[in-house]
Amino acid sequence: MRQIQRYLALRMRDHVRRRLAQTAVCVPSLIATVVSAAGEPVPPATKTPQSANVGSENTDSKKKAKEHFATGLKFYEDGDYALALIEFERAYSYVPDYRVLFNIGQVSIQLARYARAAQALQQYLASGGSKLPTTRIADVQRDLSMLENRTARLTVRCNVDGADVYLDDSLLGKTPITEAILVDAGEHRVLVQMPGYQSRTEPLTLAGRDESTVQFELAEDRPIRVVPEIPVTIPVQSAPAYAPMMPAVVPPPRRNDMLYVGWGATGVLTLGWAVSGYIGLKAASDFNTAMQHTSTKSQLESLSTKARGWLLAADIVGAATIITGGTTLYFTLKQPRSERPVSQTHSSSVQLGFGLGTAQVSATF
Repeated sequence: MRQIQRYLALRMRDHVRRRLAQTAVCVPSLIATVVSAAGEPVPPATKTPQSANVGSENTDSKKKAKEHFATGLKFYEDGDYALALIEFERAYSYVPDYRVLFNIGQVSIQLARYARAAQALQQYLASGGSKLPTTRIADVQRDLSMLENRTARLTVRCNVDGADVYLDDSLLGKTPITEAILVDAGEHRVLVQMPGYQSRTEPLTLAGRDESTVQFELAEDRPIRVVPEIPVTIPVQSAPAYAPMMPAVVPPPRRNDMLYVGWGATGVLTLGWAVSGYIGLKAASDFNTAMQHTSTKSQLESLSTKARGWLLAADIVGAATIITGGTTLYFTLKQPRSERPVSQTHSSSVQLGFGLGTAQVSATF
């Protein structure tokens, strides 16, 4: 793949070199035009100062155009196409000669700036018109056909007028943009922004000859109102200095909860008592049956141990059941203190008396 890309790049470079070589006829005439313009005599003193100033400004512009054009040719011969394009563009800004547009288009093709190349070559044909030879027009038309497969047209629409439209960080213009914009095919990022509105960005992938339309709806950027915090002072009554610190009181468990636990445990123990008793009685019955039949000593010992173990477990579980059930029943029937009637207070006293060989006790209730 890299070899193919390199081959295509070399082919494109040779193509541009041949086209620029064809401009050798144009270059001397262009430079001669600039030189002749620079060599024009200064207007006589009888002319108004404004006319003299205009003439000097034109002469200076042509001189600068000549310098930038020559520098652009040198950069192109050195293979520095990016700087060559800048110099040609600058030369055209001073002296808009249509012949420079051909160089701009060819160098833009070399730099893969296909949209700029198409614009320059189309303007070259329009400005040159009948001055261009037939062979040159045919060559440029072939270049434009090639560029159609490498460019696309983009239409940007927005609900707000005056918004800036950027394509890959390059300003395209302000909305509304009525005509489609010629752009390079490939991946792009379109940004639309306007003061007072929220910016919108849209990724875009364009193929050759595409005609795409992107619609942007900008929403107003409303500032968020910040409500100031109002301090609220809550009066706190301080405890007196002499008040003792009381420990936290943990409320005792409720009486009904304890009763539920007690009756639940009693039910579980009763079930375990019944199961262990049943298994123990079944093992004892099997032991009696084995005694009546011919059985080995080891079988009898195993059945005896099983019966004794389960019956002992049944006795233990039964005792626990009786204790738990009895305790729960006691607390169920016991009246809480808060429900007991308040008994009347009675005074009582006991008096002791001692005498010679006697002792006397008297009590009052």
